[in-house]
Amino acid sequence: MPVIRKKERDYMGMFEYDRREEMQIIRVLIYELKPRVAVTFLPGLPAYILFMCIRHTDHINDDEKVRSLLNNIVNGVKRVIKKRHEDLDSTVLWLSNVLRLLHNLKQYSGDKAFQAENTGKQNEQSLKNFDLSEYRQVLSDIAVWIYNGVIKLMEEKVQPLIVPSILEHEAIAGLSGNKPGGMR
Repeated sequence: MPVIRKKERDYMGMFEYDRREEMQIIRVLIYELKPRVAVTFLPGLPAYILFMCIRHTDHINDDEKVRSLLNNIVNGVKRVIKKRHEDLDSTVLWLSNVLRLLHNLKQYSGDKAFQAENTGKQNEQSLKNFDLSEYRQVLSDIAVWIYNGVIKLMEEKVQPLIVPSILEHEAIAGLSGNKPGGMR
């Protein structure tokens, strides 16, 4: 039986999508994504997919499409966090994805400061038509907001455990809490 071999291809690292599919992409990647499903993916996969969509809008130089996509991403993440703010897994999932998207936007921005560690191929794939620095700031602010929510959730979970833990603590015989170990 003859063997069929595929020719080597150079992938461009973008996802082409129709503008009418944008809300479906946002719905599937942001609204409906559950942490128990996301944990089976490559870490940051939703952010990578969204970034590849952004790269395509840059490639075709469609400023309306990139603006719409970025606004829907920002609004989608905010909506999910507001809805699931009590769910630590969901907030951590979106903290990591927002940070991954932010780092991709920096790395491929074309700014020399962010390209120092890139390969030549990565630098070739930088955004060519749009300066998304204002959206990077928005994503950074969202990441800080999510981070603060994660810290608040952690404090609420740990706080009730602190006092009982201290009260139940039994000193280990032979150890003195008054002096450092080397000063006896």
